[in-house]
Amino acid sequence: MKDHNARQEYDAYQRLAQEHREIAAWLTAVAEEMTGYRDLPMGRHDELAMSDAKALEAFKKLIDLEQELVALLQKRAKQHQATLEEMG
Repeated sequence: MKDHNARQEYDAYQRLAQEHREIAAWLTAVAEEMTGYRDLPMGRHDELAMSDAKALEAFKKLIDLEQELVALLQKRAKQHQATLEEMG
């Protein structure tokens, strides 16, 4: 590439793509490990600790973030569906 700016941009995206592949491989390995724990028997839970205000707030935040993610994915799926239909 003769264009210096184009070369810098290309190199940056090449690095990012490689880093994303490495992250994906690591996440895949962690997910596979988690799958292996699926059938572990559940230990006893400390009901007092689970009803602590800090724990409840953290769980509520998790639920809020999950709902936000669902809404985002639904919006993106609609956008992608519309693009697919435009493509033919």
